[in-house]
Amino acid sequence: MADVNTTQLRDALAWLTNDQPIDTDPSKSVWEWFWEAIQGDFNEDRSTGQIVTDAAISMIPLIDQVCDIRDLVANCKKIHSDSSDGWAWVALILTLIGLIPVLGSAVKGVLKIFFAFIRLAGGDHVIKAVDDAMTWVVTLLRRREFQKYINEHRVDEVFKWLAEKNQRSSEKK
Repeated sequence: MADVNTTQLRDALAWLTNDQPIDTDPSKSVWEWFWEAIQGDFNEDRSTGQIVTDAAISMIPLIDQVCDIRDLVANCKKIHSDSSDGWAWVALILTLIGLIPVLGSAVKGVLKIFFAFIRLAGGDHVIKAVDDAMTWVVTLLRRREFQKYINEHRVDEVFKWLAEKNQRSSEKK
């Protein structure tokens, strides 16, 4: 078996997800990056590419439910250790939205990207954070799994459809 060049794999994965590496540590392999991505809400320091990758994986039926349980446990642990942590409550709400099969995971993934940018930028820079997050949201919406779901449900205006679905799910709660 040929040796795997992890630098090339990491660069290819960064290009595929349009993610810029946070650090330039050459010892970090593509597998480590992927492991950090699938840790879900247990890993608070995921890059945007890792959030997008996790969101795409969690749109697969059955894996979706496993990811929801993983995130629910992580959120409850955070809230139990510090109930005043506002971001832990936001993450819990996003996870509850994600409990809706497939669609919930798509909406949750989109909202996680927005909130990741807002959290990093701070509350005073919400507009800039939302603008910066849009590139990642479009990247998620272009994923094959998401496109398949949209085509099956004959959705023409994705953002309007997502907003309506999110509004209906929040009204039910």
